[in-house]
Order: sequence, then C-alpha cells, then structure tokens
Amino acid sequence: MPNVKNFEADVLEVLSETNNAHEFSMVCYDVLEDAVDILLQNVFRKDDYAVKYAVSPLLDNDGPLWNLDVRLKLLFGLGLLSQSLYQDIEKFTLLKGVTQEFEDELLFTSAEFIACLNEISAVTRIMPIEFDASLLDPSMPDLYAMQMNRQKERIRSILILAITDVVKELHRKTPLS
Repeated sequence: MPNVKNFEADVLEVLSETNNAHEFSMVCYDVLEDAVDILLQNVFRKDDYAVKYAVSPLLDNDGPLWNLDVRLKLLFGLGLLSQSLYQDIEKFTLLKGVTQEFEDELLFTSAEFIACLNEISAVTRIMPIEFDASLLDPSMPDLYAMQMNRQKERIRSILILAITDVVKELHRKTPLS
C-alpha cells in the first residue's frame, strides 16, 4: 500500500503552491484522481499475476476503468464510498469544469466559485463560505486588497481542509483493501 501519510503531506504542499482558483481546481481534480487510484489499487491489486494479466489492462489509459467517473461509480457500487463522498468528488469534478470555462478570470472570491464550493458537503462541514465582495469599500485600495487577500486565503484554507478530509476518507481501511 502506498504511504498515505506522505500522500497527504504531498497534497497539502501541492495545493498550497497553487496561485489561482483555476489552478487550484485542476490540482484538486488530480489529487482526487490519484486518491481514487490508490483506493482501487488497494482493492484490486492483490498479487503480481492478477495485476499483470487482469487488473492492469482495466486501469490503463485505454481500459474501461480509466475514467474517474467510471471508477467512482464502481467504488460506490461496491459500497466503498458513501453517497456523500461520491457526490462530493463529483462536485469537485464539476468545479474543474466550471473553472476551465473561466480560466484565470475566476477568482477564489468570485460568486460563481463560492456557489460551487457551498454545494460540496466536505466544504460546508468545515465552514460554509459566505463572502460578498460588494460589501467591501473599493475607495481605499490598500484596505480593499488586504480584505480580498484575507478572504482568498480563508477560502483556500477551507478548501485544503476539505480536500484532505476527502482524501483521508478515501484512504480509510475498508473490508476489501
């Protein structure tokens, strides 16, 4: 089994290095994809023969279990994911799509981004994100920039905690792993 503690430390590091909402959501997707892959490997890859001849072709890039959505459905169907966890990972996948539409235009403090985040139960369990930039006074640019940066960092922190919670739940011990 891969070292889960190192994986979680790597998750924290890579998420902390992101610069904007678009980059953050892309990294979140990659992290979740890797965490799901680790879970699948723990469930299905038991011995060298099985790995080489039966499991690897299913999980390879052109295999039927290559797609994250298919992997999630399989894990959910096997009872390895709760409905809440399954839905959260789907919503993080949708978040990736939303941020791809806007690319660098979407900010952590954008109403669209915050609305997507508040649909994710892992986020709302930590703290629902409430922020309205229109309530800030832009007539004092330094204060406005400081307040926007503070909100951005608060939202990033909530997201990092939410992603690490999802990863921990994916890596919990299951009867099949």
